[in-house]
Amino acid sequence: MGVCVATSWVLIRFVPKCREEVAITEGRNVVLDGFRGLLAPSVMFHHMFVRRDMQLPSAERGPSTTVFWLLGPMAVTMFFFLTCALFWPRAGVIDPYRFYVRRILRLAPMILVMAYVLAIIVGVFGANHNVSSAHLLRELSAFLTLGLVIPKSLNGIRIEKIYAEVLWTLQIETLFYIIYPLLATVKKVPKVFWTGVALFPLYILILKLDGVPHVDERSPVPFVAIFSFWIGLAVVTLVEKYKFEWFKGRAWGLVTPVAIFASSALHLVGFTACLLMMVAFLPVLAGNDLFGLLRWAPLRWLGAISYGMYLMHGILIYLVNGWVGGFEQFSDPQLVGVGAVISVVATLLFSLTYLVIEAPAIRFAHRVTK
Repeated sequence: MGVCVATSWVLIRFVPKCREEVAITEGRNVVLDGFRGLLAPSVMFHHMFVRRDMQLPSAERGPSTTVFWLLGPMAVTMFFFLTCALFWPRAGVIDPYRFYVRRILRLAPMILVMAYVLAIIVGVFGANHNVSSAHLLRELSAFLTLGLVIPKSLNGIRIEKIYAEVLWTLQIETLFYIIYPLLATVKKVPKVFWTGVALFPLYILILKLDGVPHVDERSPVPFVAIFSFWIGLAVVTLVEKYKFEWFKGRAWGLVTPVAIFASSALHLVGFTACLLMMVAFLPVLAGNDLFGLLRWAPLRWLGAISYGMYLMHGILIYLVNGWVGGFEQFSDPQLVGVGAVISVVATLLFSLTYLVIEAPAIRFAHRVTK
């Protein structure tokens, strides 16, 4: 993480475009921007160690990298909380045309870049195709759904492991955006909203009693993801109403690292971890900047490039893993060293994609939806 932040600092110091972009704070929640900057690299580190451990025989997978295995689920859970924090307070006042045009132009460009890079990797642009042109077109069209249809193969080759299976979270995010107008309507009737919040645990209990698979404490998806939005919307509503200004006190900044450490130390997953992650997120949601850390420009720059990094870090890890002959040959300290190099490359690469692709698309979206 330090290498990512240091690389980000160098970019802001010596690249005027980066400095100009990170200086734009109007209409932004800079605390949440800085917090997002911690999450995308965490998922990247998680997938790096997961790839190494999955390539090892089961007997050689030790407990030393437990924290790296948990980094991903913890970060993804708080990504869902961030979505709630960013959009829920504006529910009912957002113009649908502006909302959807901006969301599509925010998500689509990097999805298409991802599809193009994956197509090159699996040889779509080569002389030999493994599938018919019609089948290939169907596979490629999945990327146009912005995650609603998760592409599992391309040119007849399985691609989930290449991109680290990150698109399931985008699927849930996109579904949230689709039902957002309905949720916004429900928010206008507090009794209906809070009744729905109260009944959700009953829904989970019924599913568990009915024997529906994957509805248990160790299940990361899909029910824990839905639970993340359920608790996220509820807590964001409470903070919006009651403010909890006292959470901005400096001492409360300790809650976030302590809760994250506790979740890792206790090896918590599933619903229990989700609740503890909300405890970790609550001071940030109330405006606590964690002793000024979250307002720091290098961390906010990592937040700006987080979407590209999250979406495509798996491809970068896949390519580096193949180039070095497999991560399974590395010990934990050696893999941390490799991770430092990946961190530099990722921060530079996704800063470039943000400046060249994402930022222009964002500006265009704002221009056409004024």
